[in-house]
Amino acid sequence: MGYNFLSNLSRILVPVKTQTKASEPFEKTYLEDLAIVSKTIKPDHAGRIYFQASWWPAVCAHNVVLISGTKARVIGMKNITYIVEPLHRVSNDQN
Repeated sequence: MGYNFLSNLSRILVPVKTQTKASEPFEKTYLEDLAIVSKTIKPDHAGRIYFQASWWPAVCAHNVVLISGTKARVIGMKNITYIVEPLHRVSNDQN
């Protein structure tokens, strides 16, 4: 199952309306929400995450493998599939 929409994540981030005070609404995205990978997520193949007390299908926004048991940051949603990224930055350095 391919996910071609990953190339333009800004179109699919789902803002959530919340309020700090009755007169101050603001938009919150999923940038601060963490999940645990429960089924390995591979490039172009969905896996599963445990997020907000339930299990959900998920894909990774980067061309990396997220193995079961690792933490990921939720950055968006498309239908019922969450879009995640590795909790720590991935480096291509071969030092």
